[in-house]
Amino acid sequence: MSRLVLLDRVPLQAEAADEVVHGVDLRDASAVEAALAGADAVLHLGDESRHLATWLSPRDAVGFCRAALTAPLSTRFATAYAASADTRRFWELPAESELAYTPIDDAETYASLIADADVPADPEAPQAGPYALPEFTLRHLRP
Repeated sequence: MSRLVLLDRVPLQAEAADEVVHGVDLRDASAVEAALAGADAVLHLGDESRHLATWLSPRDAVGFCRAALTAPLSTRFATAYAASADTRRFWELPAESELAYTPIDDAETYASLIADADVPADPEAPQAGPYALPEFTLRHLRP
């Protein structure tokens, strides 16, 4: 039996018998790891303005996987970011000749639900936001 785990910092409610809901601070790696134990699928509902630039919708995720699995034989290796057609996206999409991926959805549709969506992104900040800072990552290193 499959089990869907929903993670967010805001209260959510399970809508089906096979859903489990956890309110987790995504900056707490141990809490996230514990919440995901035994999960078959995970859905993260972003609540930071940075997510408006990096969001990948389920439909576009399928499109990206399909494009990767049907890439031309001339594409022996490619490094590509999977992101939707987000207005704020800062990553380049792969060249059509390497990966025929054309995203459809745009996270901007949900911008009104994000508290700090009107605050401009800091161009000097790391792409992963506070999750890439030494203060976050170093404390999660395991011996």
